[in-house]
Amino acid sequence: MFNQEMTTARYLDLWLETVVSHSVRYSTYSSYEGYVNNHIKRVIGGLTLSELSPAAIQGLIAHLCKEGKLGARTISIIITMLRNALNCAEEYGLLKNPCRSLRLPKIEEEEFPAFSRAEQTRIEYAAQALAENDTRCYGVLLALYTGVRIGELCALRWENVDFENKCIKIKASLNRALNASDGTKTQMRECEPKTKMSKRTIQLADFLVRLLCKLKAKSIGVYVISAKCGKFVHPRTMQNIYKRLLIQANVPAAAFHKLRHTFATRAAELSADVKSVSVTLGHSNAQITLNRYTHALKEQKQKLMDGLNAYFESKNEL
Repeated sequence: MFNQEMTTARYLDLWLETVVSHSVRYSTYSSYEGYVNNHIKRVIGGLTLSELSPAAIQGLIAHLCKEGKLGARTISIIITMLRNALNCAEEYGLLKNPCRSLRLPKIEEEEFPAFSRAEQTRIEYAAQALAENDTRCYGVLLALYTGVRIGELCALRWENVDFENKCIKIKASLNRALNASDGTKTQMRECEPKTKMSKRTIQLADFLVRLLCKLKAKSIGVYVISAKCGKFVHPRTMQNIYKRLLIQANVPAAAFHKLRHTFATRAAELSADVKSVSVTLGHSNAQITLNRYTHALKEQKQKLMDGLNAYFESKNEL
C-alpha cells in the first residue's frame, strides 16, 4: 500500500483513510482533510516521499506565511499534523521524518478581552427585551452565565438539562463538517465536544433554572435553543442573532466567543477558584484558564491602584 515513490498527496490521503478516520472525532478528521487538500497538497503534494526534506517543509511554511491567509497558530497546527503523518511514514520505514528542527512562525500572545460590566448589563437588557419575540436571544444569556461555546449551546438538548440538580450536561457540539457520503459538501453535525474535558456538567444560577423552565414550557422540539419549528439553531444563525442584539444594546461588534471570555472574567472578579472555572469551561488544565480567559479590565486595574493609593496616603503626605 505504502512506498517511497508515492506522492505526498497520495500518502496523506491513505493516512487520513487508514489512520486518522478511525482514531479522532469526525470534526477533527474534517479539519485535517481540509488542511491536506487546501494547503499541503498544492505546495508539496506532487513531491514523492523520497523527495521530502526539511527544506521542502520549510518551504511549505514560508509559502503559507507569505500568502497571509492563515495565522501563525493555524500554520503551526498544520505542521504538527504533517509531522504526525510523517511519523507514521517513518515507522513504516519509508523516510526519516523531515519535520524536525523547523522554524515555525512566531505565535503572538493573543489578548482575549471581555465585555465591561456596563456593556454586559446592556447586553442582558437587550437579550430579555428581544426574547419577547425571539426566544433564541436567551441563548446569549445562557452563554454569558455558563461559558458554553456556540456549538455546545446550539447542540444542547432538553434531555441534558437537569432541573432538580440545577445543571446542564454538555455532551455534544454542533459543527460544520464534510458530508461523509460525497466528501465535498458540508453539513451540520452533532459531534463530540472539542476535548475530553469538554464533556462536562455545568451548575446553573437560579435565574437560569427559572428561565429554562419558562423555555421548556413553550418548547416543541428537543433543543433548548431552537427555531420555531423545533429544529436546532444553526451556529451561524445564532451569531447573526447575537450581532443584532449587540446593535440593540449599543455595544461594539465582537465575536460570540467574547461571551465565554466575559464569563471567565466575571468569575475571576468574584474570586471564584480557578479550578472550578476551568472545569466549567471544559479546559484540560487550570493554566489555560489563567493564561487566556481571565482579564483584568480597566475598572479592575483602577480599583487596584485606588487601593494602593489609599494605602500610601494613610501613611504619607505627598
